[in-house]
Amino acid sequence: MIIEKLYTELHDNGIVDNKQTFAKRFLNCNQNTLYVLKKRKRDISTNNKLTCLNQLHKTKKTIDNKHKQAINKCIQLITENIASNYKLRLTPISQ
Repeated sequence: MIIEKLYTELHDNGIVDNKQTFAKRFLNCNQNTLYVLKKRKRDISTNNKLTCLNQLHKTKKTIDNKHKQAINKCIQLITENIASNYKLRLTPISQ
């Protein structure tokens, strides 16, 4: 499941401390979201993937170079997942 890959990448690189922080900061969800999804053997919705993608891009602007590689890997995971499921190609909008 992509949710576990995203969380593991961000946690292992020190960007988030725990699943509660990840859910609130990157998914804009309740802190127990990851536990509930795991128990129900479900992955995050496309809407949550897009929310996470948006939050990753925002975080990328404020994070040091050491952590940008992990952020980029998560961005790639989401864009590839959405592209394979919906035949879409996502590119960031310049701001």
